[in-house]
Amino acid sequence: MYKRQDLVIVWGGRTSSQVGGLAAGREITLTVDDARLIRDECYLVKNVSPELRSAVPEVSQFNSANREVVGVWPAFQNFRSLHLSEGRLMTEEDEAESRRVVILGDATRKQLFSGKPAVGANLQIKSVPYTVIGVLEKKTQNSNYSGPDNDFLFAPYSAVARDFPRPETPGIVRGYVNDIVFLSLIHISNLPQDFQKPQPRASECTEHPRATALAGDALHGGALGPIERWHIPALPSS
Repeated sequence: MYKRQDLVIVWGGRTSSQVGGLAAGREITLTVDDARLIRDECYLVKNVSPELRSAVPEVSQFNSANREVVGVWPAFQNFRSLHLSEGRLMTEEDEAESRRVVILGDATRKQLFSGKPAVGANLQIKSVPYTVIGVLEKKTQNSNYSGPDNDFLFAPYSAVARDFPRPETPGIVRGYVNDIVFLSLIHISNLPQDFQKPQPRASECTEHPRATALAGDALHGGALGPIERWHIPALPSS
């Protein structure tokens, strides 16, 4: 798990203790439904996005590459500080309609379109036609969790999940995502005292304990643990 004071990245893993009659060591696989639950049920989470990564061949009119395409929700672009040098960012409509649009990291643009216009160009990604809508500014990163953003291509999650799904194997299920990234509304150090340790679920807890587990465990820095242990209330109904 990687986190700064308000940004948290969660990966799947194995439970570290026994709970509810289930043995420790159970594998927990993250899916896009987990990201939706965190988005809809956890009021301490400001924004969230799944990440689905796929290393696939890319071919432009000028060159070829084999870089990771990262499928994300549009909110990811803001809290992960993806700033453009040209073009536009992805929109909610791009995600809702699974549009085949892509944003290039700086190093990716240089490899595929060195000295040539990239925005508006066609790019074959694993033989599927995508349109380049933006190019990122060169980004200096002191740390990263999966590699520098300069090296990647970013596209709508829904398009990547449709066009480049991971084969279903043990640990890889339908809707699988590599990780879930979310932005907390408050700094981890400012969490109230009663959020500083595992708690039993209470009457005001979200109806989706898995969502509380994923967000709660991440906020408190633990390995992904049994879902019954964590308590983060849902946003009250309006």
